[in-house]
Amino acid sequence: MRILVADANPLIARLLRVKLESWGHTVDVEHTGDRAWALAQERTYRMAIMDWGLEGIDTGRLCRQIRDLNRHRYCFIMFFSEHSDHENLMAAFEAGADDYLLKPLNPQLLKRRIKTGKRVLNLEEELRLLSSYDQVTGLISYRTFVAFFRTFLAVAVRNDLPGSVIFLSVENYRQILETNGHLAATKIMVELSRALPVAMRASDMVAKVDDNSFCVLLPQTPEENLGIVTTNIERATSAISVNAAGQEVRPDIAISVVTYPVEQQSAEEILIESNRRSLPQSSPAAE
Repeated sequence: MRILVADANPLIARLLRVKLESWGHTVDVEHTGDRAWALAQERTYRMAIMDWGLEGIDTGRLCRQIRDLNRHRYCFIMFFSEHSDHENLMAAFEAGADDYLLKPLNPQLLKRRIKTGKRVLNLEEELRLLSSYDQVTGLISYRTFVAFFRTFLAVAVRNDLPGSVIFLSVENYRQILETNGHLAATKIMVELSRALPVAMRASDMVAKVDDNSFCVLLPQTPEENLGIVTTNIERATSAISVNAAGQEVRPDIAISVVTYPVEQQSAEEILIESNRRSLPQSSPAAE
C-alpha cells in the first residue's frame, strides 16, 4: 500500500523508507508538515506515519486536515514521539490518530502495528466490496459495524484508551408508522441518517442498527466527555420533521451508551442492550 512518512530527521525518515519498502510498501517521504500536507492533497494514502514534532503545519493540525479531505478510502494515521505522557497521547488521538508509537522505533513493533492498521483498512475494503449498507439510509449495517468495532476494541485495549458507542432510538417510530404511514416513518429515518454524521467527528462511525435505531462509534471518547456529543446530536436532530398529509411529524429520540473496553467481554457482549445506560436528552415527539 502507499504510505506517507513525515519526519524532520532525514536519517529516521530514510530508515523508515527502507524498512517499509522491504515489507512491500510504496513510500513517499517529506520532512515538514507543509510539504506532507501538499502531498496528502495530491495523492491518496492508505497510511500515514508522522513524527509528532513536525515543523510548519504541526502534526495535530496536519492530521485534522487529512481527515477533513473526506476521501472515499480511509487513511490510517500513526504518530510517533519521544514523549509517552498521557497529555501527548490524548492530543494525538483527539487530532484523529489511529495509533501511537514511541521513539526509538522498534521495527518489529512497527511491523505489528502496521498489520493492525491493515486489518482496519481491509475491513473497510470488504465493506466497499460487499456493499454492506442499509438500503434505506445508505449507512453501514449493524453487522458491518460490529466487525469494525472488534478492531477498534483491540486498539483500545492495547493503548488503555476508553471509547464509547452511542445508541439512538426513535421511540415513537411505531406510532408514526401506524398513524402516518410507512413513507413518513422512512423519511424520518432518512433525515436522521443525514443529520447524525454532521454532528460527529470524521473519525466517528454511524451505522443503522434496525428499523428505528442507529449507533455511533466514538473512539477515544470516555463517558465523561459525552456531554458535548449529546449536545451536538440535539442540535443536529432538533429541527428534523416531515410533512405527512399536512401533519408535522417529529422523532422522539432516546439515547443510551456503552463504554469500552470491558474486562473479559467480547465486542458482541459489550454491545448487548442490557449493558446500555440511558443518557438524558430532550427531543420533541411526533405531533
